[in-house]
Amino acid sequence: MSNENFGLVKSLERTSGVKSLRDLVRMKSATNAVLLLDVSYSMTAPMVNGKTRINGLREAVTGILKNRPGTQMAAFGLTPQIDPPQAEVAFVTVVPDAQGGTPLAEAIMFAGENGFGRCVVISDGAPNDRSRAMEAAIAFGGQIDVLFVGDAGDPGSDFLDELARLTGGTRFEGDLSDPKELGTAVVGLLNGEVLEQDENGDDEDDDEEDDVDDED
Repeated sequence: MSNENFGLVKSLERTSGVKSLRDLVRMKSATNAVLLLDVSYSMTAPMVNGKTRINGLREAVTGILKNRPGTQMAAFGLTPQIDPPQAEVAFVTVVPDAQGGTPLAEAIMFAGENGFGRCVVISDGAPNDRSRAMEAAIAFGGQIDVLFVGDAGDPGSDFLDELARLTGGTRFEGDLSDPKELGTAVVGLLNGEVLEQDENGDDEDDDEEDDVDDED
């Protein structure tokens, strides 16, 4: 284990009482989760089906709320306003218009300040400040899974992969042009059911593998 990973494990042990990143993954739905939605301006980009990413996100969220009523959601990337007051991150019940930057650090801090123990992030790119986002993730002390819905090769993809991995989560490839499938994956993540993704990009429930091992 690298010094960086060791330091993160010790930080997680102090903040959440777990002994390893694997233990953190196994907490599953024992702690409440929040869905963090990237509504930065880049989400206005068109997809292969002619719709914009933000419209695909709206369709996915509709399915998520249908299958998991009561899901807590917060949007990040809102344009700060004075009248009426509006921060860069706020609880939402519907997906707002894409408008601002990508304040991922602030979104993770928002989740921690509001008592959430897990985050599922849907984002299409790099955060405003990578260092602050990583520091916020470590301080958060809980699992962060990411569905990357940006372009292949986007520089933010590798960063999000590292952030998820170091918090005991996983960076998944999401496709907003197929909102039904993406919504199903998000519901699984929020429930703690989808823990790993195989080499082909398909979601797997790690408990199924454990059940097989127990039978041997």
